[in-house]
Amino acid sequence: MPQTKFIIASYEKCKKDFIEFRNANRDTKRDASYFDWRYLGRPNEQKPIIVWAEAEQGVKIGALSLIPHHYLINNKVAHVGVLGDISVAKEWRGKGIAQQMFKYLSEAESARKLSACLVLPNEAAARPLMKANWRTISTMTRYVKLIDVEKRLRKPLKASWLSRPVSFVLNFALKAMSFETYKGNGHGYKGAVIDGFDHRFDALWDNAKKEGMIIGLRNKRYLTWRYANHPLVHHQIFTLTHNSQLCGYVIYHCHGDSCHIDDIFPLNDKSKQPQYLLSSFLRYMKTTNVADIALTMSGNGFVDFKLLKYGFIKRSSDWKVLVNVADNAKKDMLLNDGRWFLTAGDKDV
Repeated sequence: MPQTKFIIASYEKCKKDFIEFRNANRDTKRDASYFDWRYLGRPNEQKPIIVWAEAEQGVKIGALSLIPHHYLINNKVAHVGVLGDISVAKEWRGKGIAQQMFKYLSEAESARKLSACLVLPNEAAARPLMKANWRTISTMTRYVKLIDVEKRLRKPLKASWLSRPVSFVLNFALKAMSFETYKGNGHGYKGAVIDGFDHRFDALWDNAKKEGMIIGLRNKRYLTWRYANHPLVHHQIFTLTHNSQLCGYVIYHCHGDSCHIDDIFPLNDKSKQPQYLLSSFLRYMKTTNVADIALTMSGNGFVDFKLLKYGFIKRSSDWKVLVNVADNAKKDMLLNDGRWFLTAGDKDV
């Protein structure tokens, strides 16, 4: 194992070097405005933690970040660190640098002050994280629902005349087997796409039943930062109201003819509102040009949308959810996978 030195720095002091190092060692490049949005724009009074790995003479060979984020843990607001921007210089990969950084971070005083640290890593990062005593508590299941089969068959069949009759039959079958085809909204419910987040989202967050759950804050302030202010992705907001009162939303973005649900949040009382929300959204999407809808989520302890009834099928690959907990008093709860509610929007962005 090579001799390395680890240090913690503030984002403001090492911003230029951090961005250059990350972009040099990651496939996806980002500019300074994107990093400022992630690291400085997040509604949080605590500063991001940047960890550097250095070889001899201060040569930087690895870096990562831990950004405090407000989570609700059994109805009490706490700080959970979201791990991201894990980067190792190409010539130093495979030498345990990432694992050493993860271990150093978990022992750092600034990280141990947080209630927990959370990451949804790719496969390359998952193994060294687990070796550094990060616990895999759950997986986020990935689902997809086909809306228009023809758009997916044109390329493999290479003949539009054949794809149309086959697609007609399959589309009819998909429609017949999907619950939203028969599930109308109750009296007074209305679905609509709106432009931004207002005070009603605070009321929705406050009124949702979250006892015993671990869930990232979804009030107006956080939603505006995460989705309305995103520098790269144009998110859209679908809402369900009942007699003008907000009782659920779906945040999504489209890439080509695919719709990706980033967050879905209902007023999860004992009425049928969660099902009304999903049914209304799916019926709306069928009026657009999308061919499929992707949804990734965890935490059915918060709400069960009964996705299979709506024609969603599970994909073969899931996202791992890894957690590191320093507070022994909270370990039993924080390491309980059934209490976490996570959607794609909770992944490091």
